Amino acid sequence: MDPQPPNQPSKRVRRQAPKICCDDSSLKKRGKRGGAQRFRCTSCKRWQTIETPKAPSNKDFYIRKRPINAEAGIVKRVIVTPDKHFPIADLPAIRCVKKIIERSDAETYVDLGDTLEHSSISHWERASKPKVPLDLVIEDLDNEAFESNQDWDYLDESLDKANIKERYITLGNHDNWLDKFLVQHPHLNKLYNFEKLYRMKQRGYEMVPFGEFLKIGKLHYYHGHHVGGVNHSRAHLLRFGVSVIYGHHHSVSHYEVGFANGVNSATSLGCLKMLGHDANQWLNNLKHSWGHACASVDYYDDGNYSINIHRIIEGKVVFNGDLINGNA
Repeated sequence: MDPQPPNQPSKRVRRQAPKICCDDSSLKKRGKRGGAQRFRCTSCKRWQTIETPKAPSNKDFYIRKRPINAEAGIVKRVIVTPDKHFPIADLPAIRCVKKIIERSDAETYVDLGDTLEHSSISHWERASKPKVPLDLVIEDLDNEAFESNQDWDYLDESLDKANIKERYITLGNHDNWLDKFLVQHPHLNKLYNFEKLYRMKQRGYEMVPFGEFLKIGKLHYYHGHHVGGVNHSRAHLLRFGVSVIYGHHHSVSHYEVGFANGVNSATSLGCLKMLGHDANQWLNNLKHSWGHACASVDYYDDGNYSINIHRIIEGKVVFNGDLINGNA
């Protein structure tokens, strides 16, 4: 008779994770564990964990790097415009911008977002009014989009005339309202998504997603909504630690800070929308410090840049030593 083997400690067998057999509609959020979101399926009662993206550091905060396409020693010029809020843009200011574009000899154009007002789908306006049937909301959106496209076409005429083919738009919060509206009404997505409703491919724009940065040389472009405060240009520098140009706040400001890697700057470009009470009734006659402006950014072959802010005051601006009157 063979001797019995000595007792061995039992080994714990690790259970294999069940295969995911549930669709999104059956998964319900059930809190977080560490950096992951926990779900429980209402059908099979299984728990699932989905890792959430780690928050980016200041160094790589949603930066999309784009090299300068210029030979050594040749300057690259970029025209930058802030919030227009079509169809309530200030017409004299837009005329000034058009003339600047046509005389700029630029090769790139960057729209900093909030190009559209989207009052027809504004959650702020809808919250203070009786609920409106969806078909009436869509009718309002159609009318507003039609007017906004006409205004946008008017501005793009100058880009075509100046032969500026490299065009970007860093989407703003007002632009993003359309995405939020489509989340509530997904059956409208094919007809009313931003790219189709505003003819992005036809216009020749590359869309930079809401909240991301477009990097050209040593300067970062985005809408401006990540950081606020009274001195938001200074706050941007302390938050990101890189040079940035943005809109969103509607006021013009500039701030510079010396870091270990050199001097960085933050520039707020104001806006191009109407500044009066009729277009901003939500302010309740509050006096503001908003102003009209755009910018031309000159680049050198090493990625360094010079920002030239063109202040538009009462429909007039000076560019390259010439007075441009947008009221004429």
